[in-house]
Amino acid sequence: MALITCPECSKQISDTTDSCPHCGYKLAVNKIDVNLEFKKTEITSLPPKHAVGILEIILGCILLVCCLPVILYFSILWGSLTLFFSIGFFYFGKNNLTGSNQEASCPYCEKVITFDKSTTRVKCRYCKQVSVQKDNFLTPVK
Repeated sequence: MALITCPECSKQISDTTDSCPHCGYKLAVNKIDVNLEFKKTEITSLPPKHAVGILEIILGCILLVCCLPVILYFSILWGSLTLFFSIGFFYFGKNNLTGSNQEASCPYCEKVITFDKSTTRVKCRYCKQVSVQKDNFLTPVK
């Protein structure tokens, strides 16, 4: 507990108070409630998407075959971008074929997020909070 200066009357007040006891000025409360309990949410496995996975792997193969002529005849930049995208299509195609994607509700904002099974720490793309996988549950990090 420390003393801070009130922005309104310039008197010393406690940093834990919500308003100044001298002038009644309301202080901005930007503190995270440490007593707030976040619930852990159950993780569900998404079924494999065979058609999407096969399509992504075929696109990856086409891009991989095209990257060498692009490097030789156009530029290294476009060729390396083509190679990068082909690797990405292979990765996402494998995930869709094997069904290695999972989804769960974020323990903080309760929005549904999708992530890979091999991930142990999951960062919500909406609220940017980090959770961990424990025993088929998504648990908030404390």
